[in-house]
Amino acid sequence: MIGIWFFLVGAIVGCAIGAAIGGFIGAVASPRGCNHLARNGIGPAQPTPLRGPDSLGQPAARPSDDAAEPPRVVRKCGMTIKIDALDATLLKALAADPRAPILELAQRLRIARNTVQARMKRLESSGAVRGYPPSVDLQAIGFAVHAFLGVELDQSRIDGIVEALREFPNVLEVHATTGRSDLLVRIAAQSQQDLLGIVQRVHAIQGVRHTETMLALATPIEYRSLPLVEHLTNQPHPA
Repeated sequence: MIGIWFFLVGAIVGCAIGAAIGGFIGAVASPRGCNHLARNGIGPAQPTPLRGPDSLGQPAARPSDDAAEPPRVVRKCGMTIKIDALDATLLKALAADPRAPILELAQRLRIARNTVQARMKRLESSGAVRGYPPSVDLQAIGFAVHAFLGVELDQSRIDGIVEALREFPNVLEVHATTGRSDLLVRIAAQSQQDLLGIVQRVHAIQGVRHTETMLALATPIEYRSLPLVEHLTNQPHPA
């Protein structure tokens, strides 16, 4: 009888110990349980999982946590770099001969080849140098008539008008301006009759209200940028 009594007591105690151990293991395996244990000084805290989308289809949200690191936003934008005398000299050499190889440029400027490569890479990656296109004399290929077209338009249609002008191969530049005209358009044509046809096509664009055409009789100073670069680096501009 005494043996049966000890057997029952042992079985009850064993079940109680087993249940306690099982509950502890289950708590450790569960994130919520781990956090509960951590709040009571037992084991490390585990991160709370993200909530899934709710019934309204909203994206998953992370619960507020004062200790959480704020998200970092990386924005790619234009950057301003400093131009020195060597950069200006290199740009001047490239403007005179865009096809010059790096080794030849290094020999002309009497600097190391790696220096030329590093400077060119810096100027290109920053966006200061956008390319090395050929300089085309439009008059030499038959487009001797140049004009500037001031365009007044419906402001609500400006994007569509700009896209329409982009389709004109004769349109060289478009500038958004202040004043009476909303856009200043530079046009190259083969003749005045050709120019008239282009202006009429611009008038036909939906949203264009009025245009004013100004013929360029000559171009004493063409587009340039090197004098400004040289001025920026305190290099005297040759006469």
